[in-house]
Amino acid sequence: MNEPDPADPKPRSSRRIILVLVGILLAGSIFLYPTIQYHLGHVITDDAYVSGNLVTVSTRISAKVDCMAVSTGDTVSVGDILVVLVDRPFRANLNKARAIETSSRSQLAEAQIRLEHEKHQAGPVADQYTAEWTATKARLNAAQAAYEQAERTLRRAERLSGSGLISESELETARISGQQRKAELDEASELVNKAAAGVKMTDGYLHPVRIQHQKVETAQANLTMAQSDVESARIRLLETRTFSPVRGLVAKTAVNSGELVDVGQTLAFVHDLDTLWVVANVEETLISKVQIGQHVEITIDAWPDTPLEGQVKKIGSVTGSQFAVIPRESLGGNFVKVVQRIPIRISVQDPGRMLQLGLSAVVGIDVR
Repeated sequence: MNEPDPADPKPRSSRRIILVLVGILLAGSIFLYPTIQYHLGHVITDDAYVSGNLVTVSTRISAKVDCMAVSTGDTVSVGDILVVLVDRPFRANLNKARAIETSSRSQLAEAQIRLEHEKHQAGPVADQYTAEWTATKARLNAAQAAYEQAERTLRRAERLSGSGLISESELETARISGQQRKAELDEASELVNKAAAGVKMTDGYLHPVRIQHQKVETAQANLTMAQSDVESARIRLLETRTFSPVRGLVAKTAVNSGELVDVGQTLAFVHDLDTLWVVANVEETLISKVQIGQHVEITIDAWPDTPLEGQVKKIGSVTGSQFAVIPRESLGGNFVKVVQRIPIRISVQDPGRMLQLGLSAVVGIDVR
């Protein structure tokens, strides 16, 4: 057998190749270590996209479309006009309601003037009879008190006369005094009845006042109704201009100029750009590592050099396949197991306002 020549260069070349390969592996390990460590501590998926609220803009009146102020794909701000409806009938209704309000206000003023006039006519007569009635009632009370006092004096005089302590003339004086007080009481009572009849008679003067009071209240109610009609007509006129409720992107316009729209009909769809989030579909084998509140790194495909940060806000309770048109169950008995994905909702910070609905993304959920 021939022994290898120590001077043969082939063994040295093999050792060099091995050393180079080991060096390459070491360098690759050092270079790939951060990536490997990142993948071990994160749940990563590229099945992610930017989502948000889709706002439906509708009308609350029935009218023809005058013109479309926006088109599909336009960016709008809060308060921008989206659709303009024909407003001529609504302006006419507003003018009519304002004219009725002016007429009602005039009728109320006229009724108030007539009320003051009736009060002025009935006031002195009513006050006079009321004052007389009050005075006669006071005189009646005084006469009643004097009569009762005279009656007590007479009874006392009769007892003393029977005992011989007073004379007959004193007893007669007490009787005459009692008769006088009784006459005064009867007179005061008659005056009260007369004054009461006078007060009752003033109802004829006060009746027009009460009627005019009712007319004033009716005119006030008519004015309130007219003011309500004006406000309603003004609101309906404003409804001929449909404004964007959010800052967003017009996803689709649902009507065209000249169309007749009805109450509640959809005019346009607007994506809300101020309430965006990222939906990431995570494999069911990794979902156990995901928890609400975990930090998320987000890379939008449109801006790969501008990473964003977010946080897990909600973990879906069902897989996406549950909403598929074709069910997973196979009636033929064949079954192919497919890894299901569960949607995760992630809040995202967008300081540069560069997010747009539907953009694809790659997310890394920190599960360490």
